[in-house]
Amino acid sequence: MSSRPRRSWSATASSAREEEPTVGGDSKLLIDLASTLGRRETQPEPIGSIRDLEADAIRDALREFNCNISKVSRHLGISRSTVYRKMREIGINRTLTVN
Repeated sequence: MSSRPRRSWSATASSAREEEPTVGGDSKLLIDLASTLGRRETQPEPIGSIRDLEADAIRDALREFNCNISKVSRHLGISRSTVYRKMREIGINRTLTVN
């Protein structure tokens, strides 16, 4: 039998749990966290900016590894097929120089 590492609360979470008593155990803490996150004062970033960052990361990796898809996929932590799909979505042709 393999023993899995025991999970524990971070120091910040532990102190927060100790400072405020919870009614109903951890479920109250989760409800409080969810309500706090729901009260954001700023708007979330548009999806387009995430796609732009992703495209930039792929372009940079393609330049760095001279369009070697295996090295790009290892560097980015995604599969080669995902790199090819993202390249198609971005409009990058492997035979062209990456600008």
